[in-house]
Amino acid sequence: MDVKLVEYDTVFLEASYKWLNDREIKELTMTPDISREGQKKWFDGLKERDDYLVKGVTADGFPVGVVGLKHIDFERKSAEYFGYIGEKEYWGKGIGYKMMQCIEMEARGMNLSHIYLRVLNTNQIALKLYKKNEFVLRSYDGQLIIMDKIL
Repeated sequence: MDVKLVEYDTVFLEASYKWLNDREIKELTMTPDISREGQKKWFDGLKERDDYLVKGVTADGFPVGVVGLKHIDFERKSAEYFGYIGEKEYWGKGIGYKMMQCIEMEARGMNLSHIYLRVLNTNQIALKLYKKNEFVLRSYDGQLIIMDKIL
């Protein structure tokens, strides 16, 4: 399967609204309630931000998810990873691993040396993926697990 990171455009914006309002995906990604207006305001503000990188994920040319870095800190050379596959029929096909590899290349290209992430302790599929990608457990905060990786 050909997995690529592409521009996060209005196609992904619309798909993300659907994906992030799916009960299961919303829970797994810890997404608060979102409105179309709030999402559009966030999207329109992306051009002005240097602390946020978001990419669409395609599999064989079909939009399937989103991946990115937020809280980018160039002084500390760190950022927080986020990502999800919104099209559930693509779960378990190795796309998550490939999109993580791609975003790590982006992070290195931005001269970042450290990425971290937050994940629910109940999200066993994501935890397995992060461990496979050599993320290390750093702390627990209730149900939240913090992991990081030196690039």
